[in-house]
Amino acid sequence: MKEINKKRKTNVFIIKQNFSLDIKLEHAGVEDNPHHTLNSPPINRYVLSYLTRGKGEYRLNGRHFTLQAGDVYYIPQSAHYFQKVDETDPYSYFFVAFYGTECKDILEHAGFTPENPVIPAGNYEEFMETKFREIVKCCKVNTFASLVRANILLYEVLLHFIELREENNVKREGKSRLIEEAQEFMRTNYSEITTADVSRHIFVNPTYFSSLFKKICGITPHRYLINVRIGAAMNLLLNTNLSAYKIAEKVGFADYPNFYKRFKDKVGSSPAKYRRDHMKDYDIMDSSDASVKNNTPPPEQNRTDPDFDG
Repeated sequence: MKEINKKRKTNVFIIKQNFSLDIKLEHAGVEDNPHHTLNSPPINRYVLSYLTRGKGEYRLNGRHFTLQAGDVYYIPQSAHYFQKVDETDPYSYFFVAFYGTECKDILEHAGFTPENPVIPAGNYEEFMETKFREIVKCCKVNTFASLVRANILLYEVLLHFIELREENNVKREGKSRLIEEAQEFMRTNYSEITTADVSRHIFVNPTYFSSLFKKICGITPHRYLINVRIGAAMNLLLNTNLSAYKIAEKVGFADYPNFYKRFKDKVGSSPAKYRRDHMKDYDIMDSSDASVKNNTPPPEQNRTDPDFDG
């Protein structure tokens, strides 16, 4: 009988956890139709509340926030706060108070800070109401098992916001990397591409690409591509003896008048003047630049720049 040699395989993942889950529940409850205004002194605990209906006003450290059904809001430890219930639409809410050495850091990871104490549950209102309701029930039972369960439920609430925040950060980082890839593609291939080529290169719809690029960079991808071409032209003007017309073609402008206008708008002077101002010993007449000044277009000026937006 043939002996089979089975090799043992073990995967070990080493981590460096620099936090502990030190959160202790103090109390939990539900408030229904509180027709009152709370101007509370600082409290020595953290409180998370979830509004199931109604609306009101929340003030924290001089900042004003509007509360409405579906909001989760945070009262920091030792903070001055003020709550005012809308008399025509009073709210009902669950609340849970807790303390511990790591509370502040965990809450910040979940997105709750004194500057941002209110986070809407959004599409997770049913999830939030269920978790807060179960926390209150567990605290009412008040056994070892029920309190362990209450702590787990609170961690699930906080974990929900932590995961959403990390997911959004990943999306933002992913979008930034996408734009960086687009910029690198334009810097490398500026003389022979259009912005449509760029969007195809990164597999993104052209309209969405343009919108995302402008949101992140502050300018359109078309303007960025023009700026890259003008920058390349400036370099060639100072480091070669090529005419401005040849340089225009080389950096991707299909007609010289368009290049001349774009260059002057960006740099503040014509290509020839830029060269003269930065190379005092340059004595070659730039015939193509002169032709524009004399309204005499150089050869092939009737071609259309595929990126020109007018």
